[in-house]
Amino acid sequence: MISLIEYLCDRIKSSYEFNNYYHGLLEQLAYSFFEKNRHDFVFTAQHERLLHFSQFLSNSSTESNRAIALKVISGINELFPHNNYTKAITKSILTNFGLFSAVTSFTDPSVSLSTSSTLIGDIRRATQAIPNSEYSFTNRQYDIYNEILNNRFFSFSGPTSLGKSFVIKNCAIDLLNKFDVIVFILPTKALLEEYLVDFRAMLNKRGVDNVNITKSVSGVKPGEKNLMIFTQERYNNFLYESDYLDINVDVLFIDEAHKLADKSSKRSLTLYKVISASLEKYSGLKLIFSSPVISNPDIFFKYFNVNGKSLSIAESPVAQSLFFANIYSKEYKYFDTVTKKVIDFDIFGGFESDFDLIFKIGSQHDSNLVYVSSKSQCVNKALEFSSFLISKGIVAEEDEELLTESKLISECIHKDFSLPHLLKYGIAYHHGNLPAFIRKRIESLYSSKKIKYIFCTSTLLEGVNLPTKNVFIYPFGKASNSNGFSLDFWNLAGRAGRYKSELTGNIICIGNETNSWGEFESSVSNKDIIKIDNEISPLLQSPQQILNYLNESVKSHKPKVVEISTMILSEILTYLSEGKIGGLLRAFDSEIRQEIISSGRKHLAKKNLLDIDISTFSENHRFNSDIQSSAYKLASNKNNILMTFQRDDVFKYLQKINDVYKIVKSTAIYPFSIMTYSWLRGESINSIINNGIKYSKKVCELAPYGWVDFDSSNTYHVNLKILEVINSIETDITFKLESSLAHYYQLCKSLHGENASGINLSKFVDYGTINAKEMSLQEYGFSRAAASELLKKHRVFIEFDSNDSLKKINVKGLINSVDSGGLLKKEIEWLNI
Repeated sequence: MISLIEYLCDRIKSSYEFNNYYHGLLEQLAYSFFEKNRHDFVFTAQHERLLHFSQFLSNSSTESNRAIALKVISGINELFPHNNYTKAITKSILTNFGLFSAVTSFTDPSVSLSTSSTLIGDIRRATQAIPNSEYSFTNRQYDIYNEILNNRFFSFSGPTSLGKSFVIKNCAIDLLNKFDVIVFILPTKALLEEYLVDFRAMLNKRGVDNVNITKSVSGVKPGEKNLMIFTQERYNNFLYESDYLDINVDVLFIDEAHKLADKSSKRSLTLYKVISASLEKYSGLKLIFSSPVISNPDIFFKYFNVNGKSLSIAESPVAQSLFFANIYSKEYKYFDTVTKKVIDFDIFGGFESDFDLIFKIGSQHDSNLVYVSSKSQCVNKALEFSSFLISKGIVAEEDEELLTESKLISECIHKDFSLPHLLKYGIAYHHGNLPAFIRKRIESLYSSKKIKYIFCTSTLLEGVNLPTKNVFIYPFGKASNSNGFSLDFWNLAGRAGRYKSELTGNIICIGNETNSWGEFESSVSNKDIIKIDNEISPLLQSPQQILNYLNESVKSHKPKVVEISTMILSEILTYLSEGKIGGLLRAFDSEIRQEIISSGRKHLAKKNLLDIDISTFSENHRFNSDIQSSAYKLASNKNNILMTFQRDDVFKYLQKINDVYKIVKSTAIYPFSIMTYSWLRGESINSIINNGIKYSKKVCELAPYGWVDFDSSNTYHVNLKILEVINSIETDITFKLESSLAHYYQLCKSLHGENASGINLSKFVDYGTINAKEMSLQEYGFSRAAASELLKKHRVFIEFDSNDSLKKINVKGLINSVDSGGLLKKEIEWLNI
């Protein structure tokens, strides 16, 4: 039987009165947003009735009804922020939803609620309070929090603005009371630093001691409470590390879990593998999946054949207005994400260009995020936009913090680097290949509203916490299916609005002559039914592709077929050695399984890999059998072991590694070796970039694409070279080379023993130094640049133990000694030490 409140809500939503008034509100919001200075709307009885209706809808148990209530109060607040009746209803509904931070920000303390509403709100605030924090969970956050604590297997999804990472980080801290080892798997290295710094600050603030936090496998401490923050690759290394075989992982959080179903990702199989291995290795493992707006978060239980609880949350703590603006055809639409209503409207005079649109709207707000699909276009758009602002007479900011940060980034990167120039105009760009400490500073400036416009790439789709008032979206490449498009779109759009400081967020999709966002309307209408598929089972249901690879009967193979075949080969090695059938082999019926094992044995014999260390082969499934074979042969000769850090020895070693793993073209190995050696010796990024510029002869121009003679007096060429060098460090050195060196060292150790396996260069490449004290400071959460400066200028305030591990920091002395505008000040504040 339907409850009275649900009956009333249904009556309200089906009434002509409500729909007419609601449609009118949406029209007013659309015109107000684009033509704020041309309209002077008046609060009427219609708005009062809508607020009255919203109170009923806010008490509904249905998400869509509550979403309409939030849409009404946020919309009317946008139009009439000082109306007392609006404030009263707003306070009541926000309190009802547990949006306590928004209550503080958007309602007047003089506005009082009824005694019962006040009491219920106070009880909820106390119940949902976060220990040793001024914050409380929202109602929906608290629902997630309780489910995580009370279920062994739990999977949930929700919009970006829900604050998923905030919830799971606080959950992890509370779970440390019960468990000793908690692991987070994050999709990219870019997120590791952010999580580590956040956890360090949260633990310090909440007074939790004796927890080892690490983002590197070498930083794990057996016998202690460990909070590990890894990519899937690093966790894969941990699982096979002989020193940690006795460590039991208690809790495994998979953030951005939808990456498991990413058809285009080369890394999804690694994620699948490590989760499967964990379930098999750790009998009582607690497993938590966190995803964006998918409607079937329970899909992951099917991946791993477990039974669990799932929760799909569609409602957001902020209301969002979604616009489509094609300035060339003068076509404008408002899409209501709650009721799926579409309103066409006209703009008086229109806009001259996409930049004119961004500027006229963005100038009325303090945070504007502009999404561009590629790194090069992201940078170019930001530079072009700064030129546009200058042409409009906008002058450089005189904000002291912006000027200080501009100077600091110039000194750390290069005097002609374009980013510091942009900062002076309140503009920045943000992409995954910027050094982590630069990204963090940009994010901080944007969060504090010092930067007004930030141009970004898909790094923002992968969990970076950068909410904003407005999200402008340029057309981006289609995903492999409509659900893929919708998932990426809504994950990005979800950045619009910050419930602690805003009731609304705006998404503006910019159309042009060639793109009318054909996927757009279907994406809006299907927002609540975005599903992902099981991408692993189809591979296992097509054994012929795997047999073709093992038998080498086909010349080329899909990357995922190669990777899963290599994973199966590792299980075949285990089967031949121990008679144990692994999870992938068990997925095939007995006849096919025996055929695969037979073909796999012949394949391994042909590659001379039957005697390879099983653990080393299994851990490094990303390298196909040809690379494994070549590396195994090379490592068998003791003359190919690195014994010193001498320049010539390292260069010869890198040449051999590159011959096997093909990290860079053979013609580029010498400059690559110079850069790598400089990185290892702890040289600053500025110094490495200057050397790159000094010795460069060619540079790749983007339009038209092609290599041209490098002109060091051409600022455009210099910036291309800067980004080229940074990309080489972030991608070629600290990812490709690091993983190749780790694999090769493991082979050497398995063949010759640890004492005769030489130097494990991979860990030094990862940190960008051979100084153990610098590595320890980075492990604590300081950037590479900050760690170097701490040892050079402030060593007296830092204490290390006999193993060069960080023991103690004299916080008071350090804070008093660092420059207020220098590199270290902010990093110390972020770590909350």
